[in-house]
Amino acid sequence: MTDQDVRDFLQRMVAEEPVPFRDPEPLAQRARRRAARTVIVGAIGAAAAIAVLVASVAEIRTAPAPIPGDTTEEPSGNLGIFEPVAGRIVYYTNFNLWAVDPNESSTVSTPVRLSPGGTAGADRRFAPFTVPLGWSSDGTELLFLREDPTDDTFPYVRHLYILHADGTETQVTPEPVGGAAISPDGSNVVFASDKGDGLYVVDTEGGQPVRIAEGEEPTFSPDGTQIAYLGLPRSGCCVPSKREHVWVANADGTDAHEILADEPALDKGVFSLTWSPAGDRIAMANSLGAHVAIYTFAPDGSDFAEVITDGFNPHWSPDGSQIAFGSPGRDGVSVADADGSNIRTFSFGAPGPWHPGTPEV
Repeated sequence: MTDQDVRDFLQRMVAEEPVPFRDPEPLAQRARRRAARTVIVGAIGAAAAIAVLVASVAEIRTAPAPIPGDTTEEPSGNLGIFEPVAGRIVYYTNFNLWAVDPNESSTVSTPVRLSPGGTAGADRRFAPFTVPLGWSSDGTELLFLREDPTDDTFPYVRHLYILHADGTETQVTPEPVGGAAISPDGSNVVFASDKGDGLYVVDTEGGQPVRIAEGEEPTFSPDGTQIAYLGLPRSGCCVPSKREHVWVANADGTDAHEILADEPALDKGVFSLTWSPAGDRIAMANSLGAHVAIYTFAPDGSDFAEVITDGFNPHWSPDGSQIAFGSPGRDGVSVADADGSNIRTFSFGAPGPWHPGTPEV
């Protein structure tokens, strides 16, 4: 059992308790890297990491904290069941999907439960551990990973689904997957194979996946014509462990080329990539030694900059002006301007995909 397997197991224990969410590492990272490789955070030993995580679990389970409010609204308009969470950050905790309004004060914002079943009660389809990944640009489809409730092995198998605005869901592929992203128009999903054998694209209604590239952690450009992803260097057999390069290719895998190769921040591996809806920046999170941070850069790899120290799991606002993120050892979700300034932290919630908001009529 690897150190990451232990981390994944402990986080699952936390998620199954009816308490607020705490995550020392990105949820999406663990879902995506579950079988492919082990995440190394700093130069700490495995025993020390496990001890810290166990202590965190004990603290979470013993600390008194209120269950999030259960504000519900009747869905209306084109967004269907997503109307109550329009413009909000969606995350998983307490066996359900919740949403927090990042535009409200961190002291008054009330979490909203996403209820695909149309009732205020919990929807048991999300009782298994669930990771929301991203929205279609019109906010009518949510891509998510869900743990297989019938799987009793470890690490636990997770499958890829689309939740539609009418409350129904579609399993995108029957095979376990790693990282994934939905195209802006909601027609396709690109995902990394759980076996580590490359990136595949598939129709959101299902079908035969088509392999398009060697890589992982894909993200679509806002116009859907390109994807950015992590991959090994184009040439050379001997590269440091965990050192990947950032690539960009057409959505069908053609014209693949490296855009980021020599930055020291790539040395310890990258947690995630996400392309800004504004199209001008790509965000990534990683750890370099004991330093966890979020960086952004232009789609051609230029203007690389650290924007948020002690941040992970970045998610862009619909207009690309802000970033939602989590911080190690801190409860709640934080929101900052795209340059890292004006940070606001909520005492609850977790980083997750930011709903695009009500479509213009």
